Amino acid sequence: MNKILNSGFTLIEVLITLIVFSIGLLGLANLQGQSINSSYNAHLRTQATSLASSMIDRMRANRQQATSTQDYITGFGDEPTSLTKKLRHFELFTK
Repeated sequence: MNKILNSGFTLIEVLITLIVFSIGLLGLANLQGQSINSSYNAHLRTQATSLASSMIDRMRANRQQATSTQDYITGFGDEPTSLTKKLRHFELFTK
C-alpha cells in the first residue's frame, strides 16, 4: 500500500513547457521583424507618393513649360527629355 503522491512538476514537463514557450517567443520575434519591415515599406511608399504629388503640382503650376520644352527640370535627377516626352502623351496636360 505504498501510494506515491504526485505533487509538482517533473523535470520533463518543465523542459517541454520551456520548449513550447521558446517556440512561441521565436514566432513573436519573427512577427515583430515583419512588422518593422512592413512599416518601413509603407514609409517609403508615402514618401514616393508625396514626391510625385509635389512634382505634379509644380507641373500644373507651370503647364506651358512642362508640355512644350525639352528642358523641363523636375528636381529629382531624371533626364528632362525622357520625362517631357512621356508627359506629352497624357491627357492631364492637354487643353
